[in-house]
Amino acid sequence: MRITERATSFLRNDKLDANTFFNNRAGVVKQGFRRNEFGGTAGGPIRKDRTFFFADYQGIRLAQPLTITNTIPTVAQRNMIVTGNFGALGTPITILLQRPPRAELPPARHLLTV
Repeated sequence: MRITERATSFLRNDKLDANTFFNNRAGVVKQGFRRNEFGGTAGGPIRKDRTFFFADYQGIRLAQPLTITNTIPTVAQRNMIVTGNFGALGTPITILLQRPPRAELPPARHLLTV
C-alpha cells in the first residue's frame, strides 16, 4: 500500500512590500502585513485497483491593515446636492438614461442634463 502526501506553504509579509501612494503622500508609515497560506493533501489505495481515498486541507491566516481615504464635500457642493442645482459645476453633461423605444419620441424625455 502506497500513500502519497504533499504539503504546501506560502508566506508573504510587509518586508518586501512598498507603501501605498496615498500613505506616502500623507506621510503615513507602511503598516504591517502578514499572509500565510498552507495546506496539504494525502491519497492512496484502500483496495488495489478498485477503491482509493483522497483528502486535502487549505488554511489561511491574514493580518492586513486598511487605510481609508475620504473626501469631505465643501459647503457649495453640499448646497448643490440639497437644492438640485448643479449649474456651478461648469459644462453641462448629458447622460442617456434609457434607449428611446421609437425615433419619433423627443429625446428630451430620455436625456438628463446636469
